[in-house]
Amino acid sequence: MKSISTHQFIIISIFILLGPKLLSLQPAIFAFANKDAIWGLVIGCLIELPILLLVVFLIKKYQNITFYELLKSKLGKIVSKSLLIIILIFILFKALFLYQETYSLFSQILYEDFPLWIYVACAILVTGYIACKGSRTIARSLEFYYIIAFVGLLISALSAIISIRMENLLPFFENGLMPTLNSVFKTFFFYGNSIILLFFMGKVDIKPKFVWRNLLAYAIYFVYVVGASLIFYEVYGQCVLFSDFTIAELPQYSPFVSDLGRLHWISMVVCTLMLYSLSSIFIWSAICCTKWITNTKNSSVHVCINMFIILVLAIINQFTVSVMLDKIYSYWSIGSIVVLGIYVILSIILLCLKKQTKITGGKNGQNS
Repeated sequence: MKSISTHQFIIISIFILLGPKLLSLQPAIFAFANKDAIWGLVIGCLIELPILLLVVFLIKKYQNITFYELLKSKLGKIVSKSLLIIILIFILFKALFLYQETYSLFSQILYEDFPLWIYVACAILVTGYIACKGSRTIARSLEFYYIIAFVGLLISALSAIISIRMENLLPFFENGLMPTLNSVFKTFFFYGNSIILLFFMGKVDIKPKFVWRNLLAYAIYFVYVVGASLIFYEVYGQCVLFSDFTIAELPQYSPFVSDLGRLHWISMVVCTLMLYSLSSIFIWSAICCTKWITNTKNSSVHVCINMFIILVLAIINQFTVSVMLDKIYSYWSIGSIVVLGIYVILSIILLCLKKQTKITGGKNGQNS
């Protein structure tokens, strides 16, 4: 039985693509590329397209089996579980990063110097509970409030459009192309999240024009991220380096002074809501991984295991956004490039192999 519709899958894909790009990506790119930061962002977003298409084609080709069943049937148990362990590490670090994003927003706007590990311990209880409810609950939750979230993001981005100054990003490529390419490498960890959609394989009720609808979702994501980032760079100029957040801070330049406080809170609530939802999806994906690796089905046990690992990582990695820029982005980006490289090669191989019609989806992972 399929647990989510094509419409719900499209919403999930937009959340996964959009969520990590809402806050600290734009200042991070600017730190490396300066005025050419927008082009680094464009290149990074374009990298997402082939990764997303590979996922979509795999889900469409293998509609009745889970991702693990596909790997096991083609590569065997040992190789499959080894790949799942690599992906699990990738997911856990991504989840930690999302908690770090919401923590930075929370600590700067509400409670300064609030310990990261205490915040993660509280936040992970909420997202872990949602993840335990499974993919159907997550999909229905996103379907319930996605319009509110997208409208809030649109209002936040457009609130400062009157304050833009085109000279802030001119001239283009003053220092050549290398700073732009370096910014893409340094911030590569922000991209490639669409591989998480593979965990919805075998759960999606595929409808006609499935691929085209996903391309439309990507177009919405691309236009919004590039458009909002362009407004952000045009408004802030060199002050981008002193700004930790993008969408959450744009309303500060709204010409409607009386509504500034309301707009600021709208953007903050919407960003937090999207990041919490995205964290739930990553925790659910981690639960699927540990279930398949251990061949056990108790979701509560697996969510506790993953919550404990993330909490330990949070205690070890109590760093700020500025420290991440200097010391950690490169390592995380290298790790992401390795994982995504393995995924791209694996996806191409799986797409080229002939589909086995006798393989049917089992119970393992279907009720996750």
